[in-house]
Amino acid sequence: MNDLDSVQPNRPPRLVSGENFEDWKRCLKAFFYYTDYNQWESIVNGPHVPTTVEGTVTSVNTDPTTFTETDIKLLDRDKKALGALILCLHQDIFNRFAEHTTAKSLYDALCEFYDGNEDLKLDRKAQAEKEFNSFVGYSQENLTDITNRFLSVSSNLKKYDDKLGNHEQVANQAVETREKLS
Repeated sequence: MNDLDSVQPNRPPRLVSGENFEDWKRCLKAFFYYTDYNQWESIVNGPHVPTTVEGTVTSVNTDPTTFTETDIKLLDRDKKALGALILCLHQDIFNRFAEHTTAKSLYDALCEFYDGNEDLKLDRKAQAEKEFNSFVGYSQENLTDITNRFLSVSSNLKKYDDKLGNHEQVANQAVETREKLS
């Protein structure tokens, strides 16, 4: 059992290694959707930067004594998002990324490190396509096992291409067939 198998609504999912990074990202997003979507917004859009407006000039406000209530709430949201993200990380992973001081920069660094660059993403997509296109059932498998494995393969491919077209239709037919035979 990995740490993602025991996710609880009040605790962020743990990232213990990069092997389950895609699953961890989905669980993390679901965690923030469930607990506080505004914190997810801090991760995706970056931290709030307080500003002041004098006439037509807008400048960054660095004086905490002049922050508005909205500034304080948004800065608190940003700190909570960073804290929740840090709580997700195994100590070894945290040590690699400890220099990041905002939730967005930490999340972006994790994605860059574990998702890889564009060439690696293309290689992974090609591998997923190859696995999908060469899919076969084995004689010792029952229909449920074949369907579950097929759905796993097609789901893996969908991670890399949202425009699956026929692949998605085939996956939907597999689910319908399994349900009819159950």
